[in-house]
Amino acid sequence: MNKKKVIVTGASGKTGSRLAAQLETESHQVYRLSRSYQNVGRKCYFQWEEPTSHDLGISAEEWQEIDAAYLLAPSGVFDLMPVMKPFIDKLLKNDIIPVLLSASSLEKGGPFMGAVHEYLEQNASHWYVVRPSWFMQNFSEQQHLPTIRNEGKIYSATNDANVGFINADDIAAVVARLLTDPSIEKGDYIITGPEAISYDTVARIISETTGKPIRHEKLSETQLSEFHQKGGLPKKYADGLAAMDTLIATGSENRTTEWVEKLTDRTPISFAEFAHANRLAWQ
Repeated sequence: MNKKKVIVTGASGKTGSRLAAQLETESHQVYRLSRSYQNVGRKCYFQWEEPTSHDLGISAEEWQEIDAAYLLAPSGVFDLMPVMKPFIDKLLKNDIIPVLLSASSLEKGGPFMGAVHEYLEQNASHWYVVRPSWFMQNFSEQQHLPTIRNEGKIYSATNDANVGFINADDIAAVVARLLTDPSIEKGDYIITGPEAISYDTVARIISETTGKPIRHEKLSETQLSEFHQKGGLPKKYADGLAAMDTLIATGSENRTTEWVEKLTDRTPISFAEFAHANRLAWQ
């Protein structure tokens, strides 16, 4: 496979850091974008909300050599199109293939990344949207970690419904393939872990792995929104997240797909394997 030049937004984050590392291991040239960087080498300062940062400090000739870009939406923003469109248009003007990270629960034209998904389909000649199920790392690195550590609880409005939780390493592997192999058919790809399990099962696995009692606290959609707002999220964004849990409760995420294995030739990581590897995070 020819070596590619690739942009990775959110390169210091959960998926972006894993993706950039994998691409560089494969000897692709990676422009790492993050608001935590300065313009030094191929580490570039970037903010979706700051169009002045979108040139990345590189020349017009260099822009024309870039093959593809990984698009991670800014966090905490509900209406994403006005924020993401200027940079996306710059990519399309330079014939750069966009690979958007969305979510399995977000249909084209829907909220959050759904509108961006629709825009890419309508305006890009070649594009991909990766729609993973919920991240296993949500329990070890993000929103569920503090309550697991401090309260022995996982809060959700999913009731007893199942989710095909997926490891961020598997997401990065899929995205890396799409960024570097344009022969793959354009479109959106829903990716999951190998099994669909409930939050009760997640709590049980973490309990068994750590020896600490962990319980799934079942909230209503309104209660979950209020919980997110107390954690600092804007009301509109908190409401949107809580509504996604309600969809899960109706069975919307009770599925698995085979795209991880088909696109990467490896079996996706199970939650039990993930919990064992990350057991120290919950101590």
